[in-house]
Amino acid sequence: MESRKGQVGIIILLIVVVMSTIGISVVSRSSTDVSISQSSEDANRVLDAAESGVEKALSDTHALDPSIPGQVTGSINSINNIAVNYTVDRLFTTDTVLDEGSSVGIDLTGAINGDALNIYWSKEQNCTQNPASLIITIYNKVGSAVTYRKSYLAACAQNHSGDGFTSITANGGATGFLRFDQLALQTGDVFARIRSIYNQTELSITGAGWTLPVQQFRIVSIAQGTVGTQTKEVQVDRGLPTAPAVFDYALYSGTGISN
Repeated sequence: MESRKGQVGIIILLIVVVMSTIGISVVSRSSTDVSISQSSEDANRVLDAAESGVEKALSDTHALDPSIPGQVTGSINSINNIAVNYTVDRLFTTDTVLDEGSSVGIDLTGAINGDALNIYWSKEQNCTQNPASLIITIYNKVGSAVTYRKSYLAACAQNHSGDGFTSITANGGATGFLRFDQLALQTGDVFARIRSIYNQTELSITGAGWTLPVQQFRIVSIAQGTVGTQTKEVQVDRGLPTAPAVFDYALYSGTGISN
């Protein structure tokens, strides 16, 4: 009888140990799940705050004024337990992706004879991948006289036959671009529009022999939780406002647009 009582005691003890282990595991897992859920919620709140910093920068006319030199900084102080700081830098180059048929504007204010544009485009490896070609329109104003001229750059001759496009064979070298061309500018050039045809393309524009005016703004917003360790960063590049691409098909008169 005493032996059976001892066996029952051992069994009960084992059951208690197993149940205690299961209970501790459930409590630990629940605690971990709550911690993960809280961490995820904090991360989302901090990310939302960082995006709010970008939105504030985009609405800040002072920060996006190209005539103001240097970096502009700002902050948001109205978000509980989250510090938000943003910077707006001026970029004197254009780096973008153009969809087929879309265009980008380039400010040429201050250009003189001897200045030029370095134009890099297409990250395709060869002509079998149908790289984009470019149509470039440059507007010039000297006194009251407004003129424009066009350049037609073909990435691959196979896409063009007797249509006036110039076949470009130079590549971008270490930049990784398939094609490169240097376009001469003239005194009085004020604006250029570059359109991609036949395909979308990555595009990079820099000044050659001069520094371009401000072309883009780089906004970097960093949000950091004052409680916890969550930090999020959001970067946005904003170009200068330009007329819609449909105006490529209109006559640039200098004082107004007419059909």
